[in-house]
Amino acid sequence: STYHSSASWCDGCQKNMSSAEYSYHCPKRGTSNAHPSGYDYCFQCAVDKYRLQRKDKLSAELDIIVHSKHNLIDNNNVSKIMLSLQSLQCKQLELMQAIHHMMTTHNDSNDADEVKQDASAQQKWNHLGKLQMSQSVLHENINALQSMQGVQKSMVPLTTTLLSKHCALMSDWKQWTQQDVIHWFITVDNGEYKQYAAQFRQWVAKENVKGSGLQWVDGDALIRCGVMDIEKRNKLLLSLKTLLSQTVTNDDQTAVFMSTDGQYAQPEGQ
Repeated sequence: STYHSSASWCDGCQKNMSSAEYSYHCPKRGTSNAHPSGYDYCFQCAVDKYRLQRKDKLSAELDIIVHSKHNLIDNNNVSKIMLSLQSLQCKQLELMQAIHHMMTTHNDSNDADEVKQDASAQQKWNHLGKLQMSQSVLHENINALQSMQGVQKSMVPLTTTLLSKHCALMSDWKQWTQQDVIHWFITVDNGEYKQYAAQFRQWVAKENVKGSGLQWVDGDALIRCGVMDIEKRNKLLLSLKTLLSQTVTNDDQTAVFMSTDGQYAQPEGQ
């Protein structure tokens, strides 16, 4: 809430908050023995405290994103969450494949030799076993399975749209600002060149490097940025070459990465 009458003090970062700023305060204000005079947080400190207290990091970051506080989103946290979700999806796929294999093995086989060679497994996993698997796993979790199927169907068009938007933004590199250029150098190739972040910032500012100037970046420029490792330098130049070769084509308002020869672009070395 806001204090309309007077400014307040953040007990987190010790800064004065204006009457127009949102602040978060203890609901036991004036009655708590721990802080009888009240306890207030500015918005940033409240978000930091929220992140710290929530064990479920995914929900914490999701709440911040959903409430459109873009300047408070921790990109590193989101990246870690995406990797975790990817791992969970792979495990989910493995589980479903294993259940499918169990439900279709042995009794469904027409190969008599295979049945003979695997007689013990055939005896262990009979029709009753499949029925029990179906009742205990599939039937009891039918709602979860249907929900997962619905979520996956919704994810496909949304993921396609997000990737298309990403492609359009990346392909519009000539319009990039200095900050865009710095961000690309720091995050390209999974952040392999983060260690040169300070040098990239100084170089971009000193030489006024914007998107339209990326076409003139060469090995000498990267040396001036401190990228002395020849292997890293050449790998970065290849990534830059891939970026500069991209153009946007609009087909049914869907932007896709395409190289100058009209083929779908692939990262160098793939």
